[in-house]
Amino acid sequence: MPFTCSTHTYPEPFYLLLEFVSGGSLQSRLRTSRTQQTYGNLHGGSKSLSSRDLTKFAWDVAKGMSFLSSKKILHRDLATRNVLVSADRTCKVSDFGLSREGDEYERTTKTRLPVRWMAPESLFHRKYTTKSDVWAFGVLLWEIVTLGATPYPGMSKREVMDGVQQGYRMDKPIHCDGKLYTLMLNCWDADPARRPEFRQIERTMDTLMEDEQDYINLASLDENTYTSLQTVTDEKY
Repeated sequence: MPFTCSTHTYPEPFYLLLEFVSGGSLQSRLRTSRTQQTYGNLHGGSKSLSSRDLTKFAWDVAKGMSFLSSKKILHRDLATRNVLVSADRTCKVSDFGLSREGDEYERTTKTRLPVRWMAPESLFHRKYTTKSDVWAFGVLLWEIVTLGATPYPGMSKREVMDGVQQGYRMDKPIHCDGKLYTLMLNCWDADPARRPEFRQIERTMDTLMEDEQDYINLASLDENTYTSLQTVTDEKY
């Protein structure tokens, strides 16, 4: 069927033009920034990323999600694997395969789910709002701090679900500043209403970017703690 736009009719085939983002996924960028040999060898910190780079990655994602939430778009699969990095190290939220439009969405079909990034109300009641994306942003921030480690290291997906239901939250990485960890905990509040809005998160990240402080001390990243690096397939339920 031909496609009609305004006064012109265009025959098949149709083409969708997308921006080429040369840096690949943020997850890959974080993991390949680790030091040589194996992913477990983190001595000396990142070879190519600074604390400010990592803080800016989170800032970029916060700005992108603030825009999406203002348009009432629920991403539902926010994670570093679904963020792309451009040549100038700007992060761009991508992969809208699970996205929905509106204030709230209730899942009715069975599908593979990103359990480690899901809020309690999504895991156990199938409900999604922008506050569910806020929870996922907190997990994404933890991923950034740990250079792409898989969330809830050492735990199975069932253990993650049971832990989240019982109030378990990931501990503060030793090399992470308290301000970043407080933001994570705020995103992981059991009550969606008490989680910050993305515009608040964006303002928080604005303030952190204005400071000259290093919020992630890569030199003290423990090489034995964050070695869990699962594939995209393994990360989903």
